[in-house]
Amino acid sequence: FHIAMGTEAVWLTSFELEQVFRVDPATNKIVHNLAVDGSPASLVETRGALWVVLQPDDAVARIDPINGEESARVKVGYRPDMIVAVP
Repeated sequence: FHIAMGTEAVWLTSFELEQVFRVDPATNKIVHNLAVDGSPASLVETRGALWVVLQPDDAVARIDPINGEESARVKVGYRPDMIVAVP
């Protein structure tokens, strides 16, 4: 699992299950899970988007945190591992 703090949620990835989970920090309960086409590694939330590293695909995907739809996939090189966003 990888963990990221968002503005209103905590996000977890499951490489094996190909899922991203949204956790409500007030209740510590999973409130939504997003199926990901690929095995998600690390992730980061930015304004209106989740950026998820997809290691086997050598890519980063931009995913809408509300509806779970992937809006972009960018090839970034061999086996990316971590992702960071700065304001």
